[in-house]
Amino acid sequence: MDYTITCARCKADVTHRCNTELVAWAIRLLKWRPESGFPEQLKKDNVYLPDKETKNEIDSPEIPFMSEAFLYPLLGKEDARTLMALVDHLLAGVGLDPSSIQNMAYAEIEKDRQQRLEAEERQKKYLERRRQRKTQGT
Repeated sequence: MDYTITCARCKADVTHRCNTELVAWAIRLLKWRPESGFPEQLKKDNVYLPDKETKNEIDSPEIPFMSEAFLYPLLGKEDARTLMALVDHLLAGVGLDPSSIQNMAYAEIEKDRQQRLEAEERQKKYLERRRQRKTQGT
């Protein structure tokens, strides 16, 4: 259902349309990360990646491109914050609530993580059963 309101500044009619496709694309943008992961050459001597554990975490699929954890070491704090603010303003400008889109994206990332962990656990159990059958058969 569409509805129309009048802009207080310019007096033009503004029509709202619920655009679920736009929401889906915004979530995809916030979940996206480069297939190649974080550039290896930028991991060296990076103040935002102080230790080996942090350098390994940056390659985790739970850390999307549009996050402080990925962008700070890539661009530096100021440019990263500028880029994230620009995306927030873009989302707000097309009528979406940036924080709710971020929450939806992170909920999907967490769901994907849980599914991946469950699949890994099933794989471990399968391999263990297979190993046991082989040892019982010999």
